[in-house]
Amino acid sequence: MIVVLTFNHPHRKTQDLIFRLMAMGVKPLVVSTEWEERKNFKPIITHRPGNPVDMDLEIMCKNLGLDFVLTTKKGLYADLCKIESIEYILLATGNIIEKEIVTQFKVINAHPAYLPIVKGLDALKWAILYDETIGVTTHFVNEEIDGGIIIERRKVPLYYEDSFHNLAYRQYELEVEMLANAIHCTSEHIPVGKSKYETFRRMPHRLEMRMLENFEKRKRGLPFGNNG
Repeated sequence: MIVVLTFNHPHRKTQDLIFRLMAMGVKPLVVSTEWEERKNFKPIITHRPGNPVDMDLEIMCKNLGLDFVLTTKKGLYADLCKIESIEYILLATGNIIEKEIVTQFKVINAHPAYLPIVKGLDALKWAILYDETIGVTTHFVNEEIDGGIIIERRKVPLYYEDSFHNLAYRQYELEVEMLANAIHCTSEHIPVGKSKYETFRRMPHRLEMRMLENFEKRKRGLPFGNNG
């Protein structure tokens, strides 16, 4: 049994992951915790795709013929334990998972960075700002933020003709692809290890424009039509 774990709200990555799994012939069980409205930090430069299908998650699952379990964060572990033969739990959101869950089950996350270099939030932006490798990593989750065991790492190519948003969307597509494929992938399986940086938070507004300037500098160092 493959479980997609998410929250009860229209969410682009959740929908794209479900559609990709179904295209692979996998019918996941969708488990959802309650949606909590937050006062989210609003960046100057957005880079994560939005525009999900505006549909209640339970209704969408019913229309697709998928089983759906609605639970709460507090009751999540108990409800997961009631589900028979869970092979993997795929995280469709970036929510922190309780230690008892990652200890009991094989929980897989796709992090938008080449671990262990950049951990935490806004990983693409920080990688560009500090001239680090741009990539995506799938990993088995443990109690550490962006820790655990690496399943697969891939670099995201940067092209001379790219805009920042082209690059961000290419990374997002790879993230969804690798998360779905992780249920069949056995390539690395090594510990994530430590980063030379502290775990990052949201990039402050004052650094976002500097990040874009660094992006343009990085592009200018590439031959036209080649990747780096």
